Order: sequence, then structure tokens, then C-alpha cells
Amino acid sequence: MQASRRRLIISFSVISIIFDFDGVLVESNHIRTEGFRKLLKVRHFSDKQVEQLVLFHETNGGLSRYYKLKYFYEKILNKDIDEVNLVNLCNEFSNIVKKDVAKACWVKGAKEFVIDNYQEYKLFVVSGSDQDELREICKIRKIDKYFKKILGSPVDKRANINYLLTKYDLSPEYTLFVGDSINDFEAAQSVDVNFVTRDSGNCGEWAKDLIIIKDLTQLANCLDK
Repeated sequence: MQASRRRLIISFSVISIIFDFDGVLVESNHIRTEGFRKLLKVRHFSDKQVEQLVLFHETNGGLSRYYKLKYFYEKILNKDIDEVNLVNLCNEFSNIVKKDVAKACWVKGAKEFVIDNYQEYKLFVVSGSDQDELREICKIRKIDKYFKKILGSPVDKRANINYLLTKYDLSPEYTLFVGDSINDFEAAQSVDVNFVTRDSGNCGEWAKDLIIIKDLTQLANCLDK
């Protein structure tokens, strides 16, 4: 019933759309994955340890690099990492991936949808990527002007979506979050925001009852203009 109810809401009532970034607007998930490999292998961690982090990263695509790298040290290496070293690691990761993400291919239909619809809907970006890096990339790709707000980590997605709901007086039932991971779905669900899944290759059992789109050319079919 819940999935059916959300389909009805999406068909008739969307006013605001929140996009994840990697895997939803830009085909950059693989760049982030290789970025973690490069970051850790240069420090001579074992292949097994690196691939454990990669698996965690791919299973939890919507979580921030801060959370993932802290998990790597505390759960995989069984070591502590202080805030200064964690921030330095995250900054180095940004230096590794930023240039490639900035020139990565668009998800099919993403750029066109944003440009064609930014005056009709209130558009936002909420990503697990570092906020400063994300805003710089959107500026380089010349899409920053189409979004009312671009938010990223270290603040988590649930808190950032809640901030938008409050700051812009958005009604959850008239708001849609387009994501591609279980963490995106859980963040949307936790604040009662409607959700559409872009299939970037991360769809699992969690997505079986959700609306799934192949790319952003199909998003318009979910919305009543």
C-alpha cells in the first residue's frame, strides 16, 4: 500500500525535487570507487583490506567519505583515527577524484531535465560527497545556478533533507528525492519524502517495491506537468 500511495503522490503532486549527485546526475560512481583504491593503496594497505573498504563503499553508496574512511580504520584495521588525520584523508580523496568527476559523463537526460525544469520545480542537490567539492564541481559543470541549494557531507543526507524541508518550507508529501542507493532511500523514508530510484547498478532487494528509472529521461513520466 505504501508503494502504491507514493506512486499516486508522485503522479500528481510534486513541487520540489531533491537529487543525489553521483549515479543520479553524473556517471561518477566508478570514479569514487577507484579513488578509494588509489587513496589506500599508496599507503600500502593490503589488497584484501582495500577491497573490504570498496565493498563497504559500494554497498553504502549514499554515505559520506568521512564515515567510510572512519569505518575502514575502526572496523577493518581495528585502529583509531583522529579528526585531523581523517579530514586530511578526505581532502586527499577529493584531490584524487574531483577533476575526473567534473568531466564525467552525464546520466542520460539529467542535464536536459534540470535545465528544462528548474523554473517549474524547486530543485536541490543532497549528496554524500564533500559539500565544498560538490559545489565546485557543479560550478565547473555550469549547473549550480539551477539549484536553490547544493548540500553535501560531512552533514548526513537525512539532516540535509530536513534542513531543506524547514528552510524552504517544503511539504514532504510534495517533495521527491531521486537517489540510487539504499542509504538514499532510508534518508528519504526517515523524513517521509517520496522516492524514485535511478538504477545505477546498485538496486538490490531494498528497491524491489520502489519506482525504478533507467535514467533521467524517464523521470518526467513520474511527474504530472
